[in-house]
Amino acid sequence: MQFRTQIPALNSDIEINHHDKIMMLGSCFTENMGKALKKLKFDIDLNPFGITYNPYSIAQHLEILANGILFSENDLRQYNNLWHSFQHHSSFSSISKEESLQNINFRLEKSFDFLKNSKFLFITFGSSHYYTLCETNEIVSNCHKYPSKNFKKQIADIEDITKVYNDIFKKILSINPELKIILTISPVRYLSDGFHENQVSKSILQILCYNLENKFEQLSYFPSYEIMIDDLRDYRFYENDFIHPNNLAIDYIFEHFKKGYFKKETLDLISKIEEINRAMQHRAFFPDNEKFRVFKSKILENVEQLKKQHPHLNMDAELKYFSE
Repeated sequence: MQFRTQIPALNSDIEINHHDKIMMLGSCFTENMGKALKKLKFDIDLNPFGITYNPYSIAQHLEILANGILFSENDLRQYNNLWHSFQHHSSFSSISKEESLQNINFRLEKSFDFLKNSKFLFITFGSSHYYTLCETNEIVSNCHKYPSKNFKKQIADIEDITKVYNDIFKKILSINPELKIILTISPVRYLSDGFHENQVSKSILQILCYNLENKFEQLSYFPSYEIMIDDLRDYRFYENDFIHPNNLAIDYIFEHFKKGYFKKETLDLISKIEEINRAMQHRAFFPDNEKFRVFKSKILENVEQLKKQHPHLNMDAELKYFSE
C-alpha cells in the first residue's frame, strides 16, 4: 500500500562525473547542493557573488562573468561602517573598501575562466520578487539591511525575464558551446511574501524554466521544488520554521540528483569517498591508542590508492588528517 505520490526517477541522458567543472549560482538551496557535491570531491565554483534569490540578479551575474567585468571602488557603498556591493552577498562586505573590492575581484577572476571551461551550469531560482534601488532603479541582489524605504519591491514579468535569459544563455553558449545548463526551483517557500504571493512567484519561475527548456536543447530541469512540495509534503521534512527543508529532505533530493545524473562508475567512486568521509568523522577518545593508529593507517592506504587511481581529485585534507 502506498501513502504518497512519488516523483519518478529522473530519466536524463546527462552524465556528470568528477572530471567535469560545475558552476553553481542561486539561492541557499544551491548552497546545499553545492556543498554536498564538494564533499564528494566534485570540481565546483559555488556562488561567486554569494547567495542570490531573484532571476534578474542571477542573469546580471552571468552577464558579468561572461564579459569578464571587474568591479571598481565606484561599485561599492558604505553603510553601518561596512563597504558593500549591491550585487554581492554580505560575506563580501568589509570595514575596508580596499579589502572588500579585493575579495570581490579575486573571486571574479577565478570564476571568469571557470565558466568558460565548465561542463555544467546549475542555477537555482528562489523567488520572482526582486528589489530595485529607488535612487538609481538598479536591481539589487542584496539590500544589506538598508532601510526598506530605499527600495522598491517588484515581481518579474514572464515575457521580459524569458527574453533576458534567452539573450544571456545565447551569449554564454557562444563562449562555451559544450556547456549544459540545469535549472531548478528552490523548495523553500517565501511565506513572508504571503501564501498566495509565494505561489505566484514560484509559478513565474516554473513558466520561465519551461520556456527556456523548450528554447535550448542544452538545458534541462531538475524537479527540486516538486520533490519537496509533492513527494515530501509532510512537515517532518522541514526545519522548525516549517519553511526550510531539513537535512533529511535535502539528502533525499540529492539522492534523486545522483540517480539522475551519475552513472555507475561515478557512483562507485562516490561510495569510496563517502567511506573516507565517514572515517574522518571518527573521533577517538584516545588518539594515541594503537588500535586507532592502525585504523588511520588503513584509511590512509585507501586515500593514497584513491588518489593514485584518480589524480584529479583533491584529497589533500584527507592525506594530511590520516598521516598525522
